[in-house]
Amino acid sequence: MNPEINRLPSLVALRAFVVVGETLNVRRAGEILHTDHASVSRHISSLESIIGIELLKKNGRGVALTEAGKTYHRKLRRAFDILCDATHGVRATKPSVLSINATPGLAHEVLLPAMPRLAETLANWKINLFTEIAADLVRPNDHAIHVQLRYGPLDPLPADLVQVEIHQPELFPVASPSFLARYPRVQTVEQMLCLPFMCSDTTGLWERWAHQAGINYDFSMRGIEMPNTHLALQAAVLGHGIALGNSILSRNALRRGDLVEVLDKRIALDAYYLVCAARDLETTPIRELYRWLEAELLALHTQSA
Repeated sequence: MNPEINRLPSLVALRAFVVVGETLNVRRAGEILHTDHASVSRHISSLESIIGIELLKKNGRGVALTEAGKTYHRKLRRAFDILCDATHGVRATKPSVLSINATPGLAHEVLLPAMPRLAETLANWKINLFTEIAADLVRPNDHAIHVQLRYGPLDPLPADLVQVEIHQPELFPVASPSFLARYPRVQTVEQMLCLPFMCSDTTGLWERWAHQAGINYDFSMRGIEMPNTHLALQAAVLGHGIALGNSILSRNALRRGDLVEVLDKRIALDAYYLVCAARDLETTPIRELYRWLEAELLALHTQSA
């Protein structure tokens, strides 16, 4: 055995540094590691003290890797990939399927169009895609790793699950050109709230958006209840009313001219989250899916800005 093994920093500290190096945000790393950000900071400080070099430096609200930190992080990430593959390689039943349970909007507007790229990223895994949110993500005897992609955090979060924020889209009211042609004088939020609406089952989302837009009183909307945002947007395309779109799900319809923004008021509320069993967070498919989704959603958001 290599005698240097007894002089290595703790695995906890190394893992904390790897995750911080991925996210460049100590608070976000704490969410991924299921611990508070102060503990993550202590682990990083301990690691820097042990090896005698600075690994991170402040960068606005986040952090950045120093040149030495970049080199160290690149090597450690490869080492952790080997550890993860070795661990999952000796499981009694090695999973070979990634089961993705996504909200309909994400499934239709993000995952389906980009499925060839995702399949290339996860070349060694069979991908199953569902538009229903699975209730059970921890299945010990299953041949699949299960992941949930949802808008808004899971609350309460079961002890055996972990959730990681992927991207926070901007929300704004949208409608079809034909619908707005019937109401040409809509210039304020108050005027808009008197028109027909498409409401999704995302509890209180319209109300929260309106309050952020400056409406500080109770109000009622004349609208039709839809089971999800994706269907509400489709109804808006047909001219049935105003829907609350976002910079991800409304992008294609806005580019085609099927929908237009009713008011110039973009407000960020909740985020998209990846939810999985805590034991699966560091597996290869979950890590790769998270990285792929983060890049994909950021690119779509930037294109819609």
